[in-house]
Amino acid sequence: MHSAVLYIKDQKELELSKIRLFDKPLINYTVDTIKKLNVDDIYLVGDINIDGLLKRNHLEEVFGELKYSEGKCLLLSPFYPLLEKEDYERLLNVDNNAVFVDEDKEVLPIFAISNALLSSYDKLSYDGIKIDRDKQKRLDELKDIPYFYESIKERNNNKWMNKGVIIVDPKTTMIGVDAYIGKGTYINPNTTIGGKSFIGSNNIINQSNLENVVMGDNNNIDSAKISNSSIFSNCQIGSETIIDNCDIQDEVNIASFVRISNTKVDRKTTINHLSFISDAIIGENVLIGTGVNTINYDGRSKHNTVIKSNTTIGSNVNIIAPIIIGEYAMVSAGSTIDVDVKDGDLAIARIFQQNKKGYGYKYNKED
Repeated sequence: MHSAVLYIKDQKELELSKIRLFDKPLINYTVDTIKKLNVDDIYLVGDINIDGLLKRNHLEEVFGELKYSEGKCLLLSPFYPLLEKEDYERLLNVDNNAVFVDEDKEVLPIFAISNALLSSYDKLSYDGIKIDRDKQKRLDELKDIPYFYESIKERNNNKWMNKGVIIVDPKTTMIGVDAYIGKGTYINPNTTIGGKSFIGSNNIINQSNLENVVMGDNNNIDSAKISNSSIFSNCQIGSETIIDNCDIQDEVNIASFVRISNTKVDRKTTINHLSFISDAIIGENVLIGTGVNTINYDGRSKHNTVIKSNTTIGSNVNIIAPIIIGEYAMVSAGSTIDVDVKDGDLAIARIFQQNKKGYGYKYNKED
């Protein structure tokens, strides 16, 4: 049985372990790599809790638990985030006890030790396993963070470019370590894709910020901020649009300067510029004009808007929830709607126009 022990020796290391690089705390880079290994248990010694790890207060506790079991233990400091699964496997596959060494044969605090000998780890002799220069650096100070930021960013970008993703400017593109990008997706400069995002193939993403987004294929995203949402395929998302906690189905067209939250938009629907849509369910093939607002909050609680399929909402319409607008309905531009609209009806809710003769001349010629 193989195991791993990550140890944090003091308060300084504890604080460093919590620093976030891209999408997650520093220590999780090492934890996630160790979880890919063929180890039965992973222990963590230090004043921190991480899901899936066995927390212990002192190394001696772990040594006592493992000393009668067969196999080896990886005993390591978690401040080498650039080490990969293959590096740790090399250490475990050595017949004798082994340790990583740098080009000057200086020892890195990462050991592979027989379980029976753990309590004497600082008195043993080891086979030195050389490690690549670019993986040797340890995060010791806050000033080291820019180095690791750039190294991890470069590694991730290179990985996806090697798999057929087009990244126009790797220096200004950040792809999180838990994100996935499909082949043929074209990423323009100043784009961030973070969290557990899954981006399909042949998308065009321009100067956008995507966080925890599941996206299909053949979408065009232009300078948008999208979070905690799903975007299906063949959608157009305009510039400066913000989408949060939404489900956007196929062939949806969302124009520029739109804000959408907590909403489901069915296929082939269009939402035009400067609209605010929240807490809504919108059917398929709906046309929403410019400057449409769903008024979802009454000062005490939020309410839902339902707009059914094949309906047209004119520009500058205020829809006061809770409300249902039926199929094949129409809402006239400039209306404020607070009563349900039945299927096939036309709703008009605005004050009748009055033209005051001569008032235009009077106003414009006044000093």
